[in-house]
Amino acid sequence: MLTTNTPWKSIIKFALPLMLANILQQLYNTADTIIVGNFISQNALAAVGSCMYITSLYTAISIAIGLGAGVIVAQGFGADNNKKVKNGAGTGFLMLLCLGLLISVFSFLSGEFVLKKIISVPNEIFNSALVYIKIYSLGLFFQFGYNAFASILRAVGNSKSSLYFLIITAVINVLLDLIFVIVFKLGIGSVAIATCISQLTAMVISYIYMIKKYPIFKPKWNYNKITAAEILQTGIPLTIQALIVNCGFMIMQKIANSFGAEVTASYSVACRLEIYLLIPIISILHSMSTFAGQNYGAENFARIRSGMKHAICLNLVIASLFGGLCFLFAEQIISLFALKGLAFKYAVANFKLTCVDLLLYAAYSPVNGICIGLGKSYVLSIISFVELLGRIGFALALSNIIGVACVWWSEPLAWSIVVFGVCLYYKYILKKELIK
Repeated sequence: MLTTNTPWKSIIKFALPLMLANILQQLYNTADTIIVGNFISQNALAAVGSCMYITSLYTAISIAIGLGAGVIVAQGFGADNNKKVKNGAGTGFLMLLCLGLLISVFSFLSGEFVLKKIISVPNEIFNSALVYIKIYSLGLFFQFGYNAFASILRAVGNSKSSLYFLIITAVINVLLDLIFVIVFKLGIGSVAIATCISQLTAMVISYIYMIKKYPIFKPKWNYNKITAAEILQTGIPLTIQALIVNCGFMIMQKIANSFGAEVTASYSVACRLEIYLLIPIISILHSMSTFAGQNYGAENFARIRSGMKHAICLNLVIASLFGGLCFLFAEQIISLFALKGLAFKYAVANFKLTCVDLLLYAAYSPVNGICIGLGKSYVLSIISFVELLGRIGFALALSNIIGVACVWWSEPLAWSIVVFGVCLYYKYILKKELIK
């Protein structure tokens, strides 16, 4: 339960396993990137990296709908309403499985069009990227299943289990990558196969654990139309947010691709590392959504306001610590990916700036978590749309002035605008909702 104890202690206790779990989940694609970069070629690294925001988009959609179900479960759990908990879990699970199947098929069929027409992957890496995304698409169904179970478990305050599952599956993924690429020399497609196998493993073991640990979640699964509408009320704005964010990143990837394969590789690596820097902050965001959901259900409104202040302080400390360390050791970290020449130089510049502007995201993201927990996820869609316009607008405006550096300078400029807007939203709108 997140309705008792000191807010920051509850938030960090819940968030720590979630952080580690998210890091391990990201290791799937990072392991692919490092291994192909070191044991195949820099172009192979660029090919995998060019698919990053396509795969991230589908992952974000599964997390968005999962969070929608998680809000219902968390509110029911906080109010001690078992019927709401069971309806939220069962309906959310069935929705995610159906959506996962549809997106797996869609991704497989649309991969060539997206790579060629949407993000303009350079010709020298196009075929490799196409092989990777088609095979990866086959495992999306398993990813959606896993995220359904993980969201349900987090909603009842269990963030540790997903960590244990992902430790197992991350090890499996890395070992399979090494065996397929180094021992059997199967090429770029084999790393996608390893990811699919790992995601299947995560889904199966999380399901078995959930029904044994929490008998309330045992089949028969309930599908409730009213609950489905409530899940979509939260999930659809989050999905729109995911679409906006990742489509924006695809546009930014296209801008990076326009400067050639070297910039494609450098941008892919810098963005992959940025995800790791964001994980602690995003984990606290997700913790705040469950924290706010449970306390909203228990009508502890003052606790939500206090939790937000604690979460912002935690974020700023984490961003300063990790951002500072990564800034100091940026060259050593980038060297893990075997980049050379200008690709290495651009990646270092991009990553160092990210280490600094991380403080901006840290300052406003807890408010995003509260909005999710209160069922006001549409606010995130607005925030994301403003950020998207800012990134693209600044990148295009600066491209003729600072050249390739426009790719990474557009982010802090866009985030500065968002921070200002979120502060105004909390002061004049959200704060009034939490004074009852």
